[in-house]
Amino acid sequence: MFMLMVKSKDREDRQARKIMKEKRSKKRKPRFTDKQKRFVAEYLKDCNALQAAIRAGYDPQSSTTNTPRLIRIPHVAKAIEQGLMLQQQRTGIVADEILERINKQAIAAEADGDRPNALKALELLGKHLRLFPNSMEHSLQGDLNVSIKITDNFEAKDGSNNSKAKH
Repeated sequence: MFMLMVKSKDREDRQARKIMKEKRSKKRKPRFTDKQKRFVAEYLKDCNALQAAIRAGYDPQSSTTNTPRLIRIPHVAKAIEQGLMLQQQRTGIVADEILERINKQAIAAEADGDRPNALKALELLGKHLRLFPNSMEHSLQGDLNVSIKITDNFEAKDGSNNSKAKH
């Protein structure tokens, strides 16, 4: 009987320590690295995650694959969201107003026969609605696992990236 009580007491102590450890870990504030802080500041300039990562000091070669992970880190994502909200409050510019103005420009340009500007305005609206993804990923599972990624980025023979070339 004495042995049974000791085991029960040990189990209770372990459970209490586990609960206390969980409470302490929840109270800890996430630690920003200097690069993460610079990334958030750079991202708020132009909302271009890849370029923000490069400007913040991340390796350009690995930024393409690491940037999506970086932007999903909870404290980084929260800092970006807060920064964008402060930016919106400071400038008084809201997305709805911009979208409305772009739509008016598209209609006016089309009525004037200004096709290039009408198409540009429609392109901006389509991008906002994510109608034109710049990449697609497909995976097939089975005896042979295949993963295909299609992007609009391509390299010319001289090694330059022509993804932003004018069409």
